[in-house]
Amino acid sequence: MDTEIYSKRLSVSDKELLLRYLAKAYPFRTDLNAFIDFTLSYVPKEGMEKSLLIFKGKEIIGANMFLQTKAKIGKTEYDIVWSYDTKVLDEYRKTEAGTIICGEIFSNKNSFGAGLSGISVELNKRMHAKFIAKSLAFIRLNRYLFKYIFALFCPSIRKPLVDDSSYPREIKTRLGLFRRLEKAIDLNQPRGNYWNDNLIEFERSTKFLDWRFFTLKNKYQVYALRKKGENDVYFACRQYDLSGIPLLYVVDYRFLIDDFEEQTAIIKAALLLSRKMKFAGVYIRSSLPGLSKLLKNNVFIMKKGGADIVTRFKPAIQEEYSVFHTPADSDMDFK
Repeated sequence: MDTEIYSKRLSVSDKELLLRYLAKAYPFRTDLNAFIDFTLSYVPKEGMEKSLLIFKGKEIIGANMFLQTKAKIGKTEYDIVWSYDTKVLDEYRKTEAGTIICGEIFSNKNSFGAGLSGISVELNKRMHAKFIAKSLAFIRLNRYLFKYIFALFCPSIRKPLVDDSSYPREIKTRLGLFRRLEKAIDLNQPRGNYWNDNLIEFERSTKFLDWRFFTLKNKYQVYALRKKGENDVYFACRQYDLSGIPLLYVVDYRFLIDDFEEQTAIIKAALLLSRKMKFAGVYIRSSLPGLSKLLKNNVFIMKKGGADIVTRFKPAIQEEYSVFHTPADSDMDFK
């Protein structure tokens, strides 16, 4: 008799089974333990309670993860969910597992997705979702690249992962002084948790920032530029290894989208920090046309393609909006 296929909501007790499933479903991912921590160990409980796992017997054969948060669309705040890692293992694609996941996605009218797989792209097209923006990847390398290219042939000289104490407390730029934050509450942020109006921007509350960047020890650093009488400008970053070559990955940032000096300050600070840490360059994503143009002007190279950002949520698709998205909003930080 065949073992029944069934679904259940994600819980902390599923950690080991989920890790085993993810290793099968995404064999090229190298940061699964960090992803599990992001998904289970540290995320606020209410943030993940909608995530769905598909089981056959005692093994997970498919999943659709959801992260509940908020977004400001135009001038109004809404509850929304990020949908990600929509997948059924290949050998179960022709079973009811896919039907269960499709029904779950379709029932969530306020979901957003980013960095979709080919299957997710086709699924969203069939559901008449709107592709509202692209997250473009940019990279700028420096002279330390040659050291790491040589290190590929001589692993003993490769730079190890740096720890929290290695990062400078301050980054001085001609546009201002960035200070490293010790806790999320130190950030001078807008009262409503959004820096901009008249676009789609995702929440950056103290609770979100504390969970996202200050829970995993040594993983992230947050630098803020204090502006007198105004909200802070900030960026969050971590080390990212690309084929053994360490880069500074800017995973999140906030600024006024019409203030190109603030954006330039972040770019210059990230470039200075990458050299200070002896990384081979800076990796950053942008969904904002103005920032993308500024990155190109600062000699960043844009990778081909881009990650689609998609939704069926009516307030987000009834008008044309710019989308302020960073890898910290969904699971793109771990891809």
